Amino acid sequence: MAECRSDPVDVDEPIAHGRPPLRGIGFLAKMVAGLALLFVIIGTAGHYYRDDLQRLGTAFVDSMGYLGMGVGTFIADGLHFPIPPQFYMLASVTGGASPLLTLAAISVGSIAGGHVAYYIAMKASRLKFILRRAAKVKTTMAAVVERWGTWAMVLGSLLPVPYSFLCYLSGLNRLPYPLFAILCVLRIPKIVAYFYLIRLGWSF
Repeated sequence: MAECRSDPVDVDEPIAHGRPPLRGIGFLAKMVAGLALLFVIIGTAGHYYRDDLQRLGTAFVDSMGYLGMGVGTFIADGLHFPIPPQFYMLASVTGGASPLLTLAAISVGSIAGGHVAYYIAMKASRLKFILRRAAKVKTTMAAVVERWGTWAMVLGSLLPVPYSFLCYLSGLNRLPYPLFAILCVLRIPKIVAYFYLIRLGWSF
């Protein structure tokens, strides 16, 4: 009788959808370091340039108001404009504006701008030259989302990178909208944290 042989067969390990590895702690540490740096900058600016910043903030609030904060944030997070939302937060604090209305205006502007960035990038992802340039990043992000699921969005929200960049990246990779919506929702507590950190730094 002929001898039966069975060669070993490689079996891919199942993809784990649990919590991400400890490198997530590194992302969190970078975010904390960025917040600490922002606190120091605001505190230093408030100490040396308080009167000038108060005049600037009051002038902005009186002339542009909450609509200006929302539109400015929309442009910053939708088109990656160089003036970040933190500028409008500082103007609100120094100009004595309402924290609640400021947070509402900036949050709406940020999420609306993020959606614009997401859809622009999604349309641009059909262009061949963009596909070639973004191929490596697209493969990496797809693997991260496949492995970590919603935790990938949590980690993304903690990264010390512009929100607009994350939205563009999501669009280029044609990230499913429910996952992108999670990223948008997680944007709100980050905005609140930045605002009150700026307010705390200004109070010193």
